[in-house]
Amino acid sequence: MTALPPIWTVIAIALSSAALFVAFLNFRRKSSIDIAGGYSLASSVECADKFVARVMLENRKDRPATIFEIHLLVGHGFYIQLESFEDSPLILKAYETITREYGPIEFYSVNTRRIDMTEILGSKRVRHRLVLSTSQGRYVVKRFRRQWSAIKDHFRNHSIAIIRPVYLKFKDRHVGGNVNFVLELVDSEGNTEVVMLRRDSYRVQTFRRFRLTQESLESAETLTNFLQERQTEGVLAAKSFKVLDAEQWRASERSFYRDEPILAKDVNFFAFYILGRLRTILADRALRIENKRIARQHPMATPNPSVEARPNGKAPGPAPGVVYHPSAGPGASPSAPPHLER
Repeated sequence: MTALPPIWTVIAIALSSAALFVAFLNFRRKSSIDIAGGYSLASSVECADKFVARVMLENRKDRPATIFEIHLLVGHGFYIQLESFEDSPLILKAYETITREYGPIEFYSVNTRRIDMTEILGSKRVRHRLVLSTSQGRYVVKRFRRQWSAIKDHFRNHSIAIIRPVYLKFKDRHVGGNVNFVLELVDSEGNTEVVMLRRDSYRVQTFRRFRLTQESLESAETLTNFLQERQTEGVLAAKSFKVLDAEQWRASERSFYRDEPILAKDVNFFAFYILGRLRTILADRALRIENKRIARQHPMATPNPSVEARPNGKAPGPAPGVVYHPSAGPGASPSAPPHLER
């Protein structure tokens, strides 16, 4: 048998090793489970105990994971049962991320006794871990890697601004800044159609059987009267309609903001990294001095305990779309833009 040249031997070994490595990765991707996650603790005026406000779980495998229970292990032996899915297990799909929300509690109990968990939950010396009951047994959730946040960068350099688009919405429809009227039409079968109108909408054929006039778009009242006339004539087939003055609605919503907008301008490297960082240090120093002055004047004042960040947790905050203007801070979710919903 003729021996292979040395170069072909090396190539054959390299290809075999690569194939073996790929097969190992595929086996590892399909076998066992790999779930990472985080949680957040919170306090509320509605209850006396700290509680878990949010749990996030991420399946890192190419196979679903079956979850029967979610626990927070405090210390070595205190399992706080957050949720049980014995009747209908929670299926975490491949590469899926879910979030579970929890509210204030009445109290904690063990057997038939109440138990005070305040001290042990608030201690930074006691370890906290998420533990799952899965189809493959007990599983300790891996911690998330440190999550990047633009707000954290802002606190390091005040030259960084967090810009959030502000949306005006009417029944899941976005109302642009140039829209003057929102028209809601309801047909005989109860189906609803929303039409956005501008003051120059008379230039286009908005309706099939008639055309808007410039005079009809002067105000919500003139538009309502015009459409009532078309409805009487039978050319507007809607059973009912409603005209919303978007400008009046918008004015009330914009009262939260100052009248004069800021003109965005880019700055050079020196102004951003050097002067911006210097201004941040001076502003932080002034804030610390002010806080010490307030503490001396009010010695009984204590920090706000409503939010406590955990090493593998995310600060609790309102779910996207629940609040109108989420503010920057430990209790807000910076990734969710504010919505102005009617």
